[in-house]
Amino acid sequence: MQHRLQSFFERSISWIDSYKIWLLIGLSCLLGVSTYIALKTLRIDNGLGLWFLEDNPSYKSYIDYQKTYGSDEIIIVMIPSENPLDPKGLARLESLSQVLEQKSAIKSTMSLLRAKYPALIGNQIQLKPIYDAKRPLKSQQKLLSQFPALKKQLTGTAERNLFLYIQLSPTPDIEDQRKQIVQDIKKEVTQSFEDAYISGPPILNEAYNQGIFKESFSFGLLSLLAITLMLWLLMPKKTYILIILASVGVPMGLLFGGVAAMGFSLNMISMLIPTILLVYTVCDAVHIINIFHRLGQQQPEQDRKTLLKNSFQKSFIPCLLTTLTTILSYLALYVSPLPAFKTMGLVTVMGLILSFIMVYLLIALGVLLLKIDTKKNETKRRYQIDTHGWMLFVDRATDLHKNKIIIASLLLFVLGICAIPFISVDTDSKDLLAQGQIKEELSQIEKEIGGSSRLQLNISNNNTFLETASLQKLKDFQADLEKNAQIGTVFSIVNLQRFLVLRYPILASTYTENNITKQGLDTFISAQDFFPWGSKDGRTVSLTLSFKQMTTSELEGLITVIKKTFESYFDSQDSRLEINGFAAVYTQLNQFILKSQQHSFLLALLGSFVCLLLFVKRIKTSLLILLPNLLPLSVLAISMVALDIPLGVTTAMITPIMLGIVMDDSIHLLYHYKTKNNKLLSARQRISHSLHYNGKALFTATISLVAGFLVIATSAVPSVVDFGLLCGITVVSALLSDLFFLSALLKKFDT
Repeated sequence: MQHRLQSFFERSISWIDSYKIWLLIGLSCLLGVSTYIALKTLRIDNGLGLWFLEDNPSYKSYIDYQKTYGSDEIIIVMIPSENPLDPKGLARLESLSQVLEQKSAIKSTMSLLRAKYPALIGNQIQLKPIYDAKRPLKSQQKLLSQFPALKKQLTGTAERNLFLYIQLSPTPDIEDQRKQIVQDIKKEVTQSFEDAYISGPPILNEAYNQGIFKESFSFGLLSLLAITLMLWLLMPKKTYILIILASVGVPMGLLFGGVAAMGFSLNMISMLIPTILLVYTVCDAVHIINIFHRLGQQQPEQDRKTLLKNSFQKSFIPCLLTTLTTILSYLALYVSPLPAFKTMGLVTVMGLILSFIMVYLLIALGVLLLKIDTKKNETKRRYQIDTHGWMLFVDRATDLHKNKIIIASLLLFVLGICAIPFISVDTDSKDLLAQGQIKEELSQIEKEIGGSSRLQLNISNNNTFLETASLQKLKDFQADLEKNAQIGTVFSIVNLQRFLVLRYPILASTYTENNITKQGLDTFISAQDFFPWGSKDGRTVSLTLSFKQMTTSELEGLITVIKKTFESYFDSQDSRLEINGFAAVYTQLNQFILKSQQHSFLLALLGSFVCLLLFVKRIKTSLLILLPNLLPLSVLAISMVALDIPLGVTTAMITPIMLGIVMDDSIHLLYHYKTKNNKLLSARQRISHSLHYNGKALFTATISLVAGFLVIATSAVPSVVDFGLLCGITVVSALLSDLFFLSALLKKFDT
């Protein structure tokens, strides 16, 4: 095996040396084309379809609901107005509504100008516009006050705004054009009302996409700068930094160009791919260059090609093993039924393979083109960090205090296991937004109308709700919901009945309550109003609830409360409750993420152990190495509990990412520990030698990555801050675990 590798690298390096200029030109052109394609065509897509299969019952029910009752893809426009009934402002609003209603993606609009109320004309109830320019101001104000729930939605709590609701077509019909649709609507609105506030699910969804792209791009560059600074402080030669940066940038540019050309889009999870590739490429490049430089110092008589061949040969097996263990982690995602995880798994595996190949090619090109001479020591920079003293400290500490280190590490490991049940599974959509205009406008709109999201409750009954007994249950049920502080407003036939009795008190003695409701319901259903009311036979009634943006756990709690409240008023044998809307499906997102996280971690752990076992060929040693790889994940669990960071969309992939980093360090330490020529050396002597041999590379890679993650933790997006902070903590704990815990275990037990 070693002879074949030596022959392969010898031929490959000679070939690279012969064509190095052409290879440089070819890679540059390919990188330029790929970068252009990526910047031009790469899309960000966080559509609901990525998280659920088309035949998923919840997703299918949601799509059917939109087609039957109308889409809850609703854009909300709040127009500040001292007098919402001002004819001039309403005339501008009418012009805007007419323009918007001409667009194919818009199903309908609703505002003070489009809203209707049930009017008693003779013996019949007819729909009339709630606003009439000929109606006296006091009469208009009185009419609105008699329909308080609708008034709140049309003019806000302070009655100093006009609200326009723009209902889009169902989600599948607009998913691919959402970005353009949102841009067109915002353009039309701002042209008519410069001071308008715009929010709602479609606006927020697009803001998530833009924010994720912006954060990934800007903080990717800043992280790279931070890593560059750390490499400048830690690497023995500055020219090595250029090679490492090229090893990171080239495969990343080629990957995303290829991904864009194949039509893939990125989402909240797959946007972590640049971070993943950055981590693994920096680690591999630092280890290879560390071996190259050490060999150059030890064997100054050898030329660059021979040094490259020997360093590649020494680094290939451990780097291949670390790449394989990481690939196994992400291949597990590809077998997931969810499209988002399939994309993540496939693209990451492609990126890891490409990075593994390119890091060797680019290091060879860099050394040959830049003519790096390891014989000449670079003048020691003033702030350069020397890790030799740190490794001496670790070696002594694990000699003198190995029992204490093992006990303390095991206690920390147990504490981490105990912390796992206390990690919340939750996603706060507002944490995906940076502080700024979008978040401020959402807050102002929700303050005025009580919420920007909606749920629809469909209650089916064996008997008609137009009967007194059933209607009373519905009224009591709605009154109970309206007391819930999380619910902004509730619309149903109960609101119609309340309005009719309040508007026409004589009806209470002339007509029965049932007739009032039946006539109003028939009229509203036939008009297909903005709010669904129910079926014509009265056996199904719809309630539309508005509420503020919530976390998934809060939504789960609200839905649970709704179900319990329903059960307290209706007999489950006679009545059935259906809860529809995006929010109802959204609550299931975390459970899918959690299941995929568990499967990915377990498969990654199993794959890593199998790779270790095949490499070490001893179960005892493999188990000893596995424990220090799990300790940083225990620290991660403790950190999430202590910092109150939930497991959500942005932190879903942190466990396999961190497991890969820990395994990288362990394998590099283990490889030198296992392959030491003098087999008569004790475990203590071998791990001591391995620490001094690999310590600088481990320290350099870790400090560089921590710097990059801490830069990410300065983001204005809370979820990105959490991700960067957790990664930084775990990377540091991974290094400490390998240096202290692994060393102590091997010195004590691997005899």
